[in-house]
Amino acid sequence: MMGETNGCIPVINLQEFPNPAECKKLREACEERGCFRFVNHKISLKLIAEMKNVMSSLLELPMKIEKQNKTVIPGSGYILPGVISPIFEGLGLYEIGSSRAVQEFCSKLEVSPNQREIIEKYGQALQELARDIERKLVRRFLTILHENEKVSVLEVMDRCGAYVPVQPFSGTLFVNPGDLANAWSYGMFETWSIKYSAKKGIPEYQWLCFSCHPQRQPPSKPRWNW
Repeated sequence: MMGETNGCIPVINLQEFPNPAECKKLREACEERGCFRFVNHKISLKLIAEMKNVMSSLLELPMKIEKQNKTVIPGSGYILPGVISPIFEGLGLYEIGSSRAVQEFCSKLEVSPNQREIIEKYGQALQELARDIERKLVRRFLTILHENEKVSVLEVMDRCGAYVPVQPFSGTLFVNPGDLANAWSYGMFETWSIKYSAKKGIPEYQWLCFSCHPQRQPPSKPRWNW
């Protein structure tokens, strides 16, 4: 056992680092599970709720306005219904840590000053979280999810290839290092497929925010710092 878990998902306490026991739990979570949760991550529930409200309102804008959010990389920009599925529509903000990118995103979508302030605060909080995680794990390839247990169910594929529902855990962040972490670690980190199943008849709002770091040199063999 890897200590405290949420269903089959290990729970990692960010405030416990660099405690050796917590570092061991994080390493084992990456190697054996391929995903985990962070508690005590410093992004307030109030800010997360405000950001959800902002993004849900932006997805109610007329399509001609939403289309002005141009694609920078796959997943950013505006995703039309029917591209991924008949009922999926998406907005992506590329480089949320850049004030210039946020300004461009907000101007194209006619975002209000209050909404822009919330987006900027969320971007700053996400950047601080990313820097905190970098000191404990590795940079450039984490996927961080805010779950909404009221309208969707998170499912993780197990080793038998079956998707298993994951019990929601309020106030945590679900983290998936993903395929890049698997490649970076030369296969030492597991990679599990995840998906959302929306509850029937209830709209589900998601947003994609990319935060990038300049890659000045090719990835090297991993050197563990925990």
